[in-house]
Amino acid sequence: MNERRTLLSGSLEQLSVPDLLQTAEANRRSGVVQLTGPSGTGTIWLRDGRVVDGETASGRRAADAIYEMAFWEEGDFEADFTSVAVEEKIFQPTSGLLLEAMRRKDEALRNAAPPHAAMPDPPPSPPRPLLAVHRGLTLVNVAASYASEHLEPALLANRLEETRRALLVEHPLLEAYRVNPGGAVSAGPEAAREETEATVRAVSRWLARFFATLEGAMPGRFPLGKLRQITEAVQVDLESLGFNRELGFEAGRGE
Repeated sequence: MNERRTLLSGSLEQLSVPDLLQTAEANRRSGVVQLTGPSGTGTIWLRDGRVVDGETASGRRAADAIYEMAFWEEGDFEADFTSVAVEEKIFQPTSGLLLEAMRRKDEALRNAAPPHAAMPDPPPSPPRPLLAVHRGLTLVNVAASYASEHLEPALLANRLEETRRALLVEHPLLEAYRVNPGGAVSAGPEAAREETEATVRAVSRWLARFFATLEGAMPGRFPLGKLRQITEAVQVDLESLGFNRELGFEAGRGE
């Protein structure tokens, strides 16, 4: 019998490396993640949700490679979720690994010269409409990754697309979103031109319907509150943008 494998791909602008690794940790995924972008190329190996090895084309290995790749913000990822047979070289939990990466980055920033010393003003934060699109894509792709534990890729893509189309009359801005054959979701540049509230409302309705559809078919596996649990890494943004309110989550808790 052939081993079942799941492929997930997308851009790091939509799903960051920490988000991707924490999603894999929450769902105890095994597999290989390939990263490609301006910062270089790299590979991360996972076993039962924990990072066990990593390497970059620049020569970094094991934990040092993860500390570097954790902050790659541009490029693409491709995750092949299947069993892996590599020597374990990282022994700490993924959450601890990411915390150490953040500590090292903070330490490097404290020791560096002021980054905007020669500039009258620092660059502005991303516009809220753009941040809403990015975090909406994070939510949908994390939900898709969780659902891939229970659905074949083609069926997963069909369910996402069916629920998206069912909401187009009420939320036409969902026309800007695309579901690929493997179940990964992306958005065109026109999505960022919508008002933040409209994006939050539309994506939240999409996710609520998607989970309700799957919960109806597989009771107990898709309570909407599960989405709150597997998106811990971006809860500050989700709360501030209004996603948690639209999804009916209490601050800091699932349903």
